[in-house]
Amino acid sequence: LIIIGIFLTVSYKDYIFIIGVSIGVLVGVIGTIIRINNTIKKLWESNKIIQNAEVEYTFYDDHFEQKSKISNSKIDYDKIYKIVETKTNFYIFISTNQGYIINKENCKEKLIELIRNLKK
Repeated sequence: LIIIGIFLTVSYKDYIFIIGVSIGVLVGVIGTIIRINNTIKKLWESNKIIQNAEVEYTFYDDHFEQKSKISNSKIDYDKIYKIVETKTNFYIFISTNQGYIINKENCKEKLIELIRNLKK
């Protein structure tokens, strides 16, 4: 009822302004999502050496290690920039454009809990 009252007190010009701003924000958000997806796709396609590579991760109390045929890394947890969780993966970023992908399907529940706790 309050919302209806607010809309009844808003003039036609205000509606046009609100609709215009809403469309602008929506276009901006959609554009950003498309740009991010395109950037990720280009980065993945440009780095043939990591595609289909088998990677082994080992997690310890204060760091994790990543081993593959092409590289070995040791990352202290306090050096993690950001962790993003999706339905299928964890993305552990060590910078804005570099990170590690952990497939949750291959993880035991205890490891999933550990990674979730690292996000905090």
